[in-house]
Amino acid sequence: MDKFTKEVIGQNDIIESFKQFKTEYQKEQDISISDNFSISDSAVKKGSKTLKSIIKLDKNFDIFIHGNRH
Repeated sequence: MDKFTKEVIGQNDIIESFKQFKTEYQKEQDISISDNFSISDSAVKKGSKTLKSIIKLDKNFDIFIHGNRH
């Protein structure tokens, strides 16, 4: 979980907020979320193959991305 939060979230204040949310969510839902998890290689490969050229934010609001993935 620590490696995930550092690599994905990055900002310390947001990481702390995420950890507080996780703790509260576990209490509210009466579940336990493991701090150790594996990442599916096939999901990573699938996600890295696709690059969305249009991001739909709202009914009439789209962001068009031009150029290559870099």
